[in-house]
Amino acid sequence: MKISIIVPVYNIENYLPKCIESVLSQTYANWEAILVDDGSSDNSGTICDKYSNLDSRIKVIHKENEGVVSARIDGVKSSEGEFIYFLDGDDYIAPDALSLFATKQREYDADIVIGGFRTVTDGLDCKNGDDFIFPLFGNSCDLLQFRFKTSVWAVWNILYKKSVLLNSLTQNRDLVIGEDLVLNLKISLITKVIASLPDITYFYLVRDSSATQVTQNNLTLKASRSIPMIEEIDKMVEVYKEQNIPNSIIKLMEFKIVNVLCKEILPSKEVFEMNREKLFYLYKKYFSKNLGMQMRVFKRSPRRYFRYWSIMKKFKH
Repeated sequence: MKISIIVPVYNIENYLPKCIESVLSQTYANWEAILVDDGSSDNSGTICDKYSNLDSRIKVIHKENEGVVSARIDGVKSSEGEFIYFLDGDDYIAPDALSLFATKQREYDADIVIGGFRTVTDGLDCKNGDDFIFPLFGNSCDLLQFRFKTSVWAVWNILYKKSVLLNSLTQNRDLVIGEDLVLNLKISLITKVIASLPDITYFYLVRDSSATQVTQNNLTLKASRSIPMIEEIDKMVEVYKEQNIPNSIIKLMEFKIVNVLCKEILPSKEVFEMNREKLFYLYKKYFSKNLGMQMRVFKRSPRRYFRYWSIMKKFKH
């Protein structure tokens, strides 16, 4: 089985060599790595080309900057493997990672195989990180329940059957926040067999200059970028209802929309004024017209409930 490793790359010249070296060090040999240089302005593109010249299994795509979703889409479309593995360009993997994934996939004929990961802070030894191991899941609904509970939505460090992934990969290139959540919601509809590894196969680097951290630190930017995410979840709610997915999962999706909408988007006056109509639609659909959701929010936090209700005053001016 051939594994295509998709690596989005954007201005990570100081971290990229370690990432690529970890791929070259794999004990499993039947792989290709597609490095998608997403319009880098540093030496990342040059580094990609350097490694491509060293090993024919490494391919490079140079493109204009469009974000990680676009990079992954273009990488998958250019892939030749029967299986897809996402690896962020500032992270790295264990030498036996692909071998463990391939063995587990064959054992279960799994649609997806999920590996454990270690969170490593930039500048610190990888041995001092926090480990996260996924339990065994009976079905995709169990996996979704777990993801909503832990808020671990990453699509990296998962081996996907390409046929399953292609039917789930979002084509919304505007997604910047929540792209992993949306992909997980889509792929869960057609995932039948899930396998988990008890091993740490991935090292996730936390650094202040990452796109995720930059967005988290800018509340207005975070609010604006969260709108495409909740619009995508809104679409998926309707799809899940048509597929007769358990109501417990649908309620978790609705609760996610309400929390992001009322906690992160509407408090930003600038973002609210620019998107008043679409935000009003979502507020009515998922909170002010949804008695069940109101009760759920109230039980969790009466203070939050009254704060969410007070938002309606904004729409009256």
